[in-house]
Amino acid sequence: KKAPMGPVLHHWARPSPKARRRRTCALAALFAAGIIALASKSKGSPPPLRQGLVVSTPRAPGGVVARRPPAGSHARLPLRSTRVHASTITAEEEEERSSAAPSLGRAIQADFPILDQTVHDDKPLLYLDSAATSQNPRVVTQALRAFSERSSDPEAARASCEAAREEVAGLIHASSPREVVFTRGATEAINMVARGWGDLHVSEGDEIILSVMEHHSNLVPWQALAERKGAKLKFVTLTQDQTYDIEAFKALLNPGKTKIVAMNHVSNVLGAVNPVEEVVRLAHEAGAKVALDACQSVPHMPVDVQTLGVDFLSASGHKMLGPTGIGFLWAPLETLESMDTWQTGAGTTEGVSLASLADGATISKDLRPVPWRLEAGQPPIAEAAALGEACRYLRGLGMERVHDYEVELGGYLWSKLSEIKGISLYGPAPDTEAGKGRGALLAFNVPGVHSNDLAFFLDQEGVAIRSGHHCTQPLHRALGVGGSARASLYVYNTKEDIDRLVVTLKRTLKLFSDLGFGVEEEPPCPLVSKPDPTLRDPGMQRPCTDLWPHELPEAEDDRSGDDAPAASSEAR
Repeated sequence: KKAPMGPVLHHWARPSPKARRRRTCALAALFAAGIIALASKSKGSPPPLRQGLVVSTPRAPGGVVARRPPAGSHARLPLRSTRVHASTITAEEEEERSSAAPSLGRAIQADFPILDQTVHDDKPLLYLDSAATSQNPRVVTQALRAFSERSSDPEAARASCEAAREEVAGLIHASSPREVVFTRGATEAINMVARGWGDLHVSEGDEIILSVMEHHSNLVPWQALAERKGAKLKFVTLTQDQTYDIEAFKALLNPGKTKIVAMNHVSNVLGAVNPVEEVVRLAHEAGAKVALDACQSVPHMPVDVQTLGVDFLSASGHKMLGPTGIGFLWAPLETLESMDTWQTGAGTTEGVSLASLADGATISKDLRPVPWRLEAGQPPIAEAAALGEACRYLRGLGMERVHDYEVELGGYLWSKLSEIKGISLYGPAPDTEAGKGRGALLAFNVPGVHSNDLAFFLDQEGVAIRSGHHCTQPLHRALGVGGSARASLYVYNTKEDIDRLVVTLKRTLKLFSDLGFGVEEEPPCPLVSKPDPTLRDPGMQRPCTDLWPHELPEAEDDRSGDDAPAASSEAR
């Protein structure tokens, strides 16, 4: 059964009505005190800037992001400081902060003007949601603006689009720029493979192998393909370390029947780097293709499609310092040429003519060569030019350097968050073989505190993290939780950013604890149908397969008579 969300503030198990009333009163008192404090602080001075636009993208399913002031709300945005705002740190907390040496993140922060601002009563913005959407360096925003303000030559526009294709090909070490197909994003790229290749090569009774850690965009298109063709879906589970279970994959592989294996390179929740090369070797031996979701790897580490050996690779521009609305699909030329044009129209043909009018109108079309015949409609010229600048920026930094720096940040993030009492960290530890080279992101939960509440209160301190299921509901069910909080870093973040996150998080958890929520409580493990050590919540140290019991017990209620609620299975 789907886990009911209930009120945002809640225990893992539903509290009694009396407890709910007590906590509601406590929370109301907290907000009242905050309003009084703000009114007192702002007396005689301009009101705090609280309205604005989202920093990155509009709210997406399963996500919460921070807000920023609207443009023009103050004459000059203060430069972003690596020092935590004085009003957010106590003397005791200051001792916990490290004095990090000059870093790559600090060296390039000036290239990202969107980070140089304050939010929520003059608190410096700390952006820790780059796994959802990264910010843009100046060269990217300038490329977008230059196209809108000065572009009038169609030949120059076409040339800039092809130059961007060359930059993408260089970043991923493609054999030819023609192996890169521009799409609206990774989701469209995966759908292009499922439609253009899958519909031609997958038949009734064939099998498709996925994993429980996939993003919804790498699940739903294959589910739709299986429904269209009568194919069967199989799922690779997690190991005890919460990584891709290669032994389970070997057991699922069915030579002659398995037609395609779809997997991510790096999980957007677990941070683990998956064994792509071994999967590719085994899949090819069984006659299957491999489609790789590289949204969390291409922006953060060296990716060489020749070395990986995959058959398809997809990525999103907005996760790799580029603009929204563009991504790409890579595949070898011969594979692209074997695909159907799942979208047709302008841009896909060399010429169109009407024939056999006497017998009824038919259309004769001569398709263009790949990749252009797979890019129907007006090309995303401005977005492509900006994506090309993003690739050039990353290549200028050096992807080995970027990866090494982020591995260091990720290890520091894990070590600092692991000091918090009762916290559950998801994915393999960076000091283990399974966690070697893991991404600079970390999903976590604190018993008794809903991830959305945590994100909201951190947001009020200027710290932007993500909360929810991160478009990976099957994975969270496998972990035994309904959602998680996630901090994700990129090349422009620093260890000082992590220090500020930890200080603010500890203070927020202290607030919840004082109200009767959080780490001081001992949450009950949900009921499970059968123990499964691979599906567990590491914070509970017991196997869990769902957040809520299949049937909730009757809640205690001190009302009687006409005011007593009527019992119903729907209410339960």
